[in-house]
Amino acid sequence: SLKTAYKFWFGENESFPKVVLGLKRPKSRTSLRLPKDMLTEEQIYQMIKVCIQPRDKFYIALCSLDGALRPCEARNIKWGDIKKDKYGYFITIHTAKKSGNQETRVIRIIKSEPYFIQWNKTYPGEKKDESYLFVNLHNLRPVQKSTFDCLFNSIRKKLYWKGKRVF
Repeated sequence: SLKTAYKFWFGENESFPKVVLGLKRPKSRTSLRLPKDMLTEEQIYQMIKVCIQPRDKFYIALCSLDGALRPCEARNIKWGDIKKDKYGYFITIHTAKKSGNQETRVIRIIKSEPYFIQWNKTYPGEKKDESYLFVNLHNLRPVQKSTFDCLFNSIRKKLYWKGKRVF
């Protein structure tokens, strides 16, 4: 380690010099996901199939099939971010991190469109521009991270995927 090297170079092999005494190893980030560890399209459709709520089916399809979205980006989508043109629906995503010079990006709803249409029909609240797309079904508040964490744990159990990272 860096501290040990400084100990031998400048500390006469007895103690750490003051220069490096306060250094701590940075916490490692979550492990990198390699392509072999990622879910296949077939596995994603299995996840969608075991979901009961149209909201959950659309969330999984949007995040994994069409958008490659971070969960927080998907949870922050509002009805005003969804538009329709002659080719179908598209969503303006407000990025969670600085992605170059852009704060937004546009994704088209293609593979997740049937799930979007079903969620659109069964949405429990008013579809105002400032209303969140993904809401809690009981109180119409924006969905929390823990809601989808529970969903993914449930899916893992239903599909017998022990130890597999879903999202």
